[in-house]
Amino acid sequence: ETLQKDKGKTRISVMSRHTKNDGITPVSYMFDEHIPDLAPNLKDIGAYYGKEISFEELINNYKVKLNEKNIKEKVKALATRAILEDIIIMCVEKSAQECHRYYLAKECKKYEPNLEIIHR
Repeated sequence: ETLQKDKGKTRISVMSRHTKNDGITPVSYMFDEHIPDLAPNLKDIGAYYGKEISFEELINNYKVKLNEKNIKEKVKALATRAILEDIIIMCVEKSAQECHRYYLAKECKKYEPNLEIIHR
């Protein structure tokens, strides 16, 4: 399966790794840029997929990460950039509401309140 590039939109992967959930199938062909620092911590991702922590715990840990100084700066930069150009933040999860990218988008909106967020 391939995705066609959305014209005029930059597709940014916010995954820690470039494989589907099987850990084998690459997905690097699906995006233009990769910002792995905006993914949840690898330890938390592994614990979530291993059913050791809940989605709520994963997201709570991710929200803590989003408040780290160096990560805040990257989120602010992404938010500012999203005001100037159309950006699609991507991950392998099918539903944005059941993925960290939903919370990343909400965090971006804190820095750029006029940012329009469309969840697909």
